[in-house]
Amino acid sequence: MAGEDPEYVHWVKRQRCAAATFGGCSGGFVHAHHAGERGLGKRAHDETCVPLCSTHHRAWHDLHQPFRHMPRPERMAWIAAQICGTRHRYRNADGGESMAF
Repeated sequence: MAGEDPEYVHWVKRQRCAAATFGGCSGGFVHAHHAGERGLGKRAHDETCVPLCSTHHRAWHDLHQPFRHMPRPERMAWIAAQICGTRHRYRNADGGESMAF
């Protein structure tokens, strides 16, 4: 399937939750949240994955705290910054030099 990068997704799942600075992380398992644009019934490209703990991943989708009171443009700017930061950390990690983003 186009847009799949299992190595990157595996790496993302081993990272700290991107929303940890808000507090309330569930700890433990981190999800690779696909945050980019997608087509109807399709998942976003793996290159848009952001690490979110279970609590923050559910909060993102259900618009619970800490995302509830963020206006949509602010949420979109936050997630875009997390995508860029995650890609940057991956490129600078061992094995990420060949990433073609």
